Amino acid sequence: MTVLIKTAQSGRRLALLSILTVLLTGSADTQAMGPAPKVLHYPETAIEPRGNILLIHGLNLKPSKMLPLAQRLCTPSNGLQCTILTLSGHEEDTSETMDGADAETWKTETFEAIQSLRSKAIATRTPLFLVGYSLGGLMGTWGAQSRPEDNKIFDAMVLIAPAIFPKWYTRITPYLPLPDHFHLPSKNHPEYRANPGTSLAAYRAMFTVINEVQSQKNLDQTLGKTPTLVFLNPRDELVSEDRTASWIKKVRLTSWTSELIDGLTSSLTPHYQHLMVDEASMGAHAWESLIGKIENHFAAAVPFTRTSTED
Repeated sequence: MTVLIKTAQSGRRLALLSILTVLLTGSADTQAMGPAPKVLHYPETAIEPRGNILLIHGLNLKPSKMLPLAQRLCTPSNGLQCTILTLSGHEEDTSETMDGADAETWKTETFEAIQSLRSKAIATRTPLFLVGYSLGGLMGTWGAQSRPEDNKIFDAMVLIAPAIFPKWYTRITPYLPLPDHFHLPSKNHPEYRANPGTSLAAYRAMFTVINEVQSQKNLDQTLGKTPTLVFLNPRDELVSEDRTASWIKKVRLTSWTSELIDGLTSSLTPHYQHLMVDEASMGAHAWESLIGKIENHFAAAVPFTRTSTED
């Protein structure tokens, strides 16, 4: 258990509170935990699921836009339950903005969501999977290697256009001489945006996590043991397919496989190649192919997750 100490009082008072924390919790960890992460469960009525999938959305994407993935992957026939995490600044039912987005908050929210589901998985001896899109793929990757002593947090992972290696021209964004609350206009389809624009605070938070993941050592021992399927689009405007694939090979992630997705036939206008979360954004053929490959990937790790229609 950890506590968040918000005080401007004397150093002596802070030291005393820290000592009490250790005595009461048995831990010297004073990382801010904050409120429980906001999540959406699908189906809501799953009482004893046979496994769980954690889904994490992309930057400035409405978390509810991950629901089509949840509806296809968590079905009565496989008994899985999906949990969609909402990262701060992406709430759809509040006036909260992305102006205060920061990497530590996102990391804490991701860590707590993983730990909650992992504790359930251990207690019930059921599998835990990850599906992360863009920023969500980055945060899931960070979470999967956040505890080096636990070398397989997920039974299998799926990363869709993970924002681990954005294209070179995006890297200037955090260094723009503008305040955190300045918003860059979003090119994404309006129906998919959590906010009209994306704050520089959010971009800076994302690149902080990117730098952490890229600089980690011995990833073959933490990430490399988890079967992971990475979907990349060669025409992606934001994520570099070449650099991501090269990184996977360089750090010896031998259990990772890259799968190219091309020829999207989105019905949306404007059409955004980076957006790959539902049939409207991908087209029917690419969407069904994506779902089938995800199901096969999870089934290879835990066979009962295969849906009855595939038998």
